[in-house]
Amino acid sequence: MKWKPLDSTIGEDEIRAVESEYSIQFPPLFKAFLMSYHYVSLQFDNVEVDGEYIGDCRFIELPSLSSEERLQPLDFSINAWEPLLSAGYVPFAECEDSQGPVCFDTMRRQEDGDCPVVWFLHDHLHELGEEMSRNRDHLVPYVRPIFGSFKEMMTVLCNREAAAEDTEE
Repeated sequence: MKWKPLDSTIGEDEIRAVESEYSIQFPPLFKAFLMSYHYVSLQFDNVEVDGEYIGDCRFIELPSLSSEERLQPLDFSINAWEPLLSAGYVPFAECEDSQGPVCFDTMRRQEDGDCPVVWFLHDHLHELGEEMSRNRDHLVPYVRPIFGSFKEMMTVLCNREAAAEDTEE
């Protein structure tokens, strides 16, 4: 059985409230994504190149956006990794069964407001501790780049999923 997403009832005001609470700004395409659909589970298999996954991350799981919980799972994810915000990284998803946060690198924001997508292995963040995780210089050695932007991430991963569905039919 396949679950079908429902049209979202999340509006700009709810997104702005989360942005205001954490003094962050999501990329415009991510905001459009949040306002597009409600879903219980959304996981994308990453791209494999020469036997290795991009950024050494097998799959990316976006937070549940059910019609009941709305943005609470996203808020929980941001709050769980709050020290990263001080260093310019905004958590918005998880890599490989909670192996670590997938983040927007807002210090490298593009002209259109989009950001590179990176992830951190949670073990490294726990080793650094909360205070050192607030400092970008301490985090840079542990950054694992995945995509040049959220647009690139969605284009690559959604096209990959669509291609896989086409071969199943």
